[in-house]
Amino acid sequence: MRPLNPYFLFLLFVIFSCSRPSQELVLFSDLDSQPGLSGKAEYLNSPFAAAGDRVYLVGHQDGTFPDLGWHVEGEMGGIWLHPIKLMDGFTASVSVEENTFCLDQANVFTNYPFSNVLNFSKPEVGIAVDRLQFVPDGREGMVILFRIKNVDNSDKAIRFDFNAYVDLMPVWLGERTG
Repeated sequence: MRPLNPYFLFLLFVIFSCSRPSQELVLFSDLDSQPGLSGKAEYLNSPFAAAGDRVYLVGHQDGTFPDLGWHVEGEMGGIWLHPIKLMDGFTASVSVEENTFCLDQANVFTNYPFSNVLNFSKPEVGIAVDRLQFVPDGREGMVILFRIKNVDNSDKAIRFDFNAYVDLMPVWLGERTG
């Protein structure tokens, strides 16, 4: 077996060190140059919206989807493709070793002109989680990204779970549209 040529190894190093970051990292890092408004801790239990021209999401700044609204009592939160409600919302959790954390108590909510980011910190196990969501115009869908950061750089086994709560129903007065 021939030994590898050192020039070949150098070429591989150059190719891989110059590779572009993943699209997810680009989306999160692009926000560093965007104007955003971080909410106050006392408003984390307040509603927010992420909206495009077709789909919108209504939840609370802490990451939950409580029952909201009076047109259709308790049914106005969640994810909508007007005139149809698609989902009551979703939950996510992270398990680190034998500790499991539901991502329903954000520490910080930041609103950007085109997205929202919720930050969850779990210093007791050395992780932080960011949830980025946006709804592109002209599309019947939305993007939800989670970034899990190992902030203490220790070895750990991490498990991520995502649960969607589907609840198809017409919007207020939607039955009139057939």
